[in-house]
Amino acid sequence: IGQVAQPTEKEVVPSVSVFVRKYKPKLEDVQWAQNGVVATIINGEAIPVVQNRIADAGFTELAIIPMGADKGEMEQGGGDPS
Repeated sequence: IGQVAQPTEKEVVPSVSVFVRKYKPKLEDVQWAQNGVVATIINGEAIPVVQNRIADAGFTELAIIPMGADKGEMEQGGGDPS
């Protein structure tokens, strides 16, 4: 009683650096993204099928750009980002 326990080994804490990738978009990329909306494709439809249905409805200037999974970027003007 009255004695303080002394550590037997020194704990080594490794130095860890975490690098975070930063992305600064170009103005033209921001403007391109602002011209469209993100759409969710339901019922497992393929994007070309949905694109054809949109064209059949008379919206020939509307394009869907696949973004992966069930998402697509819808924009006016045929989908050309330039």
